Amino acid sequence: MSHVRARSRGRPFAKGNPGRPAGSKNRKIQLTSEQGQRLLDRAYELALEGEPLLVKHLLTGFLPKDRLIHIDFDPIGAYAGEAADTIAAIMRAVFSGQITPQEGTALAALATQYSRALDIAEVIKRLDLIEAKTNERL
Repeated sequence: MSHVRARSRGRPFAKGNPGRPAGSKNRKIQLTSEQGQRLLDRAYELALEGEPLLVKHLLTGFLPKDRLIHIDFDPIGAYAGEAADTIAAIMRAVFSGQITPQEGTALAALATQYSRALDIAEVIKRLDLIEAKTNERL
C-alpha cells in the first residue's frame, strides 16, 4: 500500500524574501477629485464604446435593485379565494411584459402568503366559536 503525501505549493517568494508582513493591508489608491473625475469620465467613454463590464459596473451604482411596479387588478379582499384572481392578474402582467418573471414570482408569493394568513385566521375564528359553544354546554 502506497502512502499519498500532500504536495506543498512550493516557496512563493525567492530565497530570503519573506513576503509582506503578516497582517499588513492592501494599499489603497489615493486619487485627487480631479483624477477621480478623469477616471470616471474615461470609464464612461469606454462604456459608451461598448465595454459591457464597465456598462454593468457604472449602471449598478445608479439603478435601483428593485423597482416599483404598478399592475391593474383588484386588491385581495378578506377572502382567500380572491388570491387566485390576483395571481391570474400577475400572470397576465408577466405574459404581457409589463413585469419580469422574477417580479411576478415575488408578487405571487406575497399573494399566496396573504391567502394562507387569511385561511389560518378563518380557522382560528372557527375554533374560537367551537370552543365558546363547548364551554356554554359545560
